[in-house]
Amino acid sequence: MTNFRLGLAGASQYFGVKPDLVSLGKILGGGFAVGGYGGRRDIMDKVVTPHTGLWDLSEQIFQSGCFSGNPVSMTAGLVVLEELEKGLVYPHINRLTQALAGGLREIGARKGLPIMVNAVESILQIHFGGETIHNKRDALKVDRKAALNFHLGMRANGVMASYHPLFMSAAHTDQHIARVLEAAETVMDQMILVAV
Repeated sequence: MTNFRLGLAGASQYFGVKPDLVSLGKILGGGFAVGGYGGRRDIMDKVVTPHTGLWDLSEQIFQSGCFSGNPVSMTAGLVVLEELEKGLVYPHINRLTQALAGGLREIGARKGLPIMVNAVESILQIHFGGETIHNKRDALKVDRKAALNFHLGMRANGVMASYHPLFMSAAHTDQHIARVLEAAETVMDQMILVAV
């Protein structure tokens, strides 16, 4: 879920990691069914395809697939990459994510709710209760029932919000963020009333 969300070189560049292997999901095909992988030359040299010719499977791995090179997926992927390379998408989605995160934090603080909003570039997660989240153990201490109620309340107020991380897209606008924050304020008010 992080490849191309954190930049053209993905999470590895963002976090300064040189991976042995990288896997890419449907973003590689512009949202269509496709997946891909890449890695160090010494590892990739072990992969053979139907077009490679003779191979020694005691030392190599065979790779093939029904959708390998699918023209629709590959064309959509090229179009997405061309748009991302223009450099307009990342500043837009990251700005909107920060606006949403800041707005949610402000509403939670104003209402005295123990809300934690983690945001990295265009990925955002809302938690209730607990302390600052640094790892999985911290994440397990949050109030999952409150988070679920918040997300269900958002849906009841016309905002489709996943219980899992939220992802900003290039199609989102400032008006969408304003609408989400308006619904969030309503839902947090309802949560306070139920808790009293």
